[in-house]
Amino acid sequence: TNSNKSKNEKKYTFIDSFRYPSIRRIIFMVTPLWLSTTLFDFTVFLNLEKSGSNVYMQSIITFIACLTSAISAGSLCDCLGRKKTVIGSAILAIVPYVLTPLFANDVTRGYKFYIETALIFLACVSIETTFTAIIIYGNESFPTSIRSTSYGCMYTFARIGAISAPNITYSLTYPQYVVCPLLFLTHVPFYFLKETKGLELQEDIEEVRNKIAEDIETKIKKDM
Repeated sequence: TNSNKSKNEKKYTFIDSFRYPSIRRIIFMVTPLWLSTTLFDFTVFLNLEKSGSNVYMQSIITFIACLTSAISAGSLCDCLGRKKTVIGSAILAIVPYVLTPLFANDVTRGYKFYIETALIFLACVSIETTFTAIIIYGNESFPTSIRSTSYGCMYTFARIGAISAPNITYSLTYPQYVVCPLLFLTHVPFYFLKETKGLELQEDIEEVRNKIAEDIETKIKKDM
């Protein structure tokens, strides 16, 4: 019966997420992405206030950026895959944000102010797309039995990035030169992870062990 089945089901803890090298590798490579992406995300939005735009413009830009990124993330993940979407949108976020200091501090609200606002908007859309794609990738990378636990671990590091963003934004003249290199460096290990588009989701953590054993056996047969 269902009651007996539920009693026989093994309960997994946070420690079980680190038992197998394949899952452990994903956690160690994806978790820094959550921290750097959230740090970049909040820094960009806070930079809108520093640029001199009023609260109404900030709200409009934020709303349009979030809406656009949700649509673009879903479309790009479906067409290009999760990895290409994460890495490509991260690059598209870094480039305009690095260029914003060239047009900063335009108190006269001339053409430089609008160019800076446009660059920040492009960075907002791109980094929100990155963040959404990372969430999709993370949910597809872990077995169902530990998905919530692993997701919680990564989300904790995302909150650390969010907490750090105001300190970096308001203590540095150009926070771009801190968050952009960090975002780039954390995406380098992510490149070597497998693509999850089209893969069958694993239900139990034991399936991961069996799949690893099958892969090793297949590799040994090919080498022979």
